[in-house]
Amino acid sequence: MLTLSQAIKQSGLTRTVISKAIKSGRLPATKLKSGAYQIDAAALKAFAKAPQERRKSERENGPSQAAVSALETENRALKRQVNLLKQQVADLQLDRDRWARQAEQANHQARQRARHAHQVSKDLAELRKDALMEAREAAEAAASMAAQHAAGSLRQHAGDGSWPSQPLRAANSDLLARFGRR
Repeated sequence: MLTLSQAIKQSGLTRTVISKAIKSGRLPATKLKSGAYQIDAAALKAFAKAPQERRKSERENGPSQAAVSALETENRALKRQVNLLKQQVADLQLDRDRWARQAEQANHQARQRARHAHQVSKDLAELRKDALMEAREAAEAAASMAAQHAAGSLRQHAGDGSWPSQPLRAANSDLLARFGRR
């Protein structure tokens, strides 16, 4: 009788293979009170040889009908799975392409909005410049009109003798030089 560790060393099989075979009843073993198994050496040898003999038999006689049927069933299942995966890949590619188009459209719209914002900014700067020029011109026109009005008043008063004429003429000449003559 062999312990599980000895059976592994002797057969070259893994602990998992031997444990599953014991639990399924394909490899007879005695369970001790400690929970360890004792395995008959002859039973282990037969169990280890069984796959080799099955493969040898299949080489000589071809696979059994049950093996062929199982492989055909597995093949059909795998083909269904492959088709399902192909469909999923196609769906994912469609999603990817749709998202790429959406990203391209969003990028295009963002570039258009940026160009529009830049143009609006330039237009506002031009309007601001024009408004400043108009305000300056209006201020100059108002100052000129005020100077002309003042000069006219000075002339009127200087002509009727109500103001001393010499200082008024100097002020009038100064105002006309600054604002009145263009």
